Amino acid sequence: MTDPTSRISAASHDRFGESLTVPDDVAGLETLASIAEHRICRSYLDEEVDENLLRLVLASGLSAPSKSD
Repeated sequence: MTDPTSRISAASHDRFGESLTVPDDVAGLETLASIAEHRICRSYLDEEVDENLLRLVLASGLSAPSKSD
C-alpha cells in the first residue's frame, strides 16, 4: 500500500476506528501520510512517583510560559 491516500485512510482507521476520505489533489500527501503513520510506543515502570517530586514537576509546568501569557 504505497498510495499516500490509502496510507492516510488506513492510519486513521487504525488509530480512530474510522477511515478518512482523502482527496487526491491535496498538496503534500506523502508528508501527511508520514505524519498519520507515525507512532510512538512507550513503556513505563510500575513504580510510584514521590509526591514531592510530582508537586515540583506540576508546579514547574504551571509556571512555564504559554502563548496566552
